[in-house]
Amino acid sequence: MTGRISCVPQISVSIIGAGGNSSLVSLLLSRHGIKEIRIVDGDSVEKSNLERQTLFGINDIGLNKAEVMKNVIQRQGIFNELLAFPEYLDSVNYERLIAGTDLIIDCTDSIQTRNLINEISIKMDIPWIMTSSMEKFLEFKLIVPGKTACLNCFTEKQNLIPINCSYDNVDFYIPSLASIMAVSLFSNYYEYSSLEDCIYFLNMSDYSLTKINASRRESCSVCSKKIFPEITSKRIIGRSLY
Repeated sequence: MTGRISCVPQISVSIIGAGGNSSLVSLLLSRHGIKEIRIVDGDSVEKSNLERQTLFGINDIGLNKAEVMKNVIQRQGIFNELLAFPEYLDSVNYERLIAGTDLIIDCTDSIQTRNLINEISIKMDIPWIMTSSMEKFLEFKLIVPGKTACLNCFTEKQNLIPINCSYDNVDFYIPSLASIMAVSLFSNYYEYSSLEDCIYFLNMSDYSLTKINASRRESCSVCSKKIFPEITSKRIIGRSLY
């Protein structure tokens, strides 16, 4: 394992989704001196979000999540270029929102949006970090085009855990824990050149961590054959798919 790499502050990161996972991810990365952070989400703050989305308060209800998150971090006086995009990532706007970024971090709660991010990652050759959570469980993986299995390689478009925090009762602390894991993957990859091709499952009911090795499939329609159905066949937009 190598030492720290000085290029980390020059990295641009796009965070997709400004909910529970995103709150701590955006704050930690801003304090790490990342050059640019883009926060993408078309959703608004609701009262039900306040338990697990730690950057929001009662006065933010009704406001766009991405813009609130950006303003909260900016008020702390941390030097970063912060950009808020108050819109949902979809198959029409992704190039405008993602172009020039070095890493995508998935902080959504929809497998359909993850499939879209996976295709964007492969098409634009941008690494991404998947995080997802349900009840007391979470899963996370670093995906690097051409070097690791992509999402489609090991899910075949089926969710590993049927996850959507809007419906599945995520315990209030789980999104913050998922954030820590995402930032850990980020740090290991960019600062220590770690490229372990595996997916992690963390079960907080018994504090067990399971690591499953993954590998690229030569038959994968996305990363091997470059077929992108989410990009080419439909526009993913709206909270029901996000």
